[in-house]
Amino acid sequence: MPVKNSINQGTSYAGILSSTVNANTFTPINPLGLSNPCFLLRVNNFSDKIIIISYDGINDHDQLAVLTSLEVYGGEGSSSPNTSYCLWPVGTIVYARSTAGSGGLSVAGYFQPSGD
Repeated sequence: MPVKNSINQGTSYAGILSSTVNANTFTPINPLGLSNPCFLLRVNNFSDKIIIISYDGINDHDQLAVLTSLEVYGGEGSSSPNTSYCLWPVGTIVYARSTAGSGGLSVAGYFQPSGD
């Protein structure tokens, strides 16, 4: 199936950082997972706290400073062999943990749609 020469944003998910957040437990930002295989994930921290990001809900993978964004790419250089493409699979859940604060978090995935 041919691909379009374009990029679409998948479903965006937002979470609120509330007073009930536990600094020792990861909470899913996008509990239903990614709706498409994505070559780019963008996680935005709109809160007043540093956020720890996990891609498996167990391990610390990234740290996101206050009022910043994190972009994590797949792509040709991320896979082995280098002639293949590495994508975040459908269903991938991004988790976050922090101390209680105010503001929110969001995650968005970007993908190339199939052509008609």
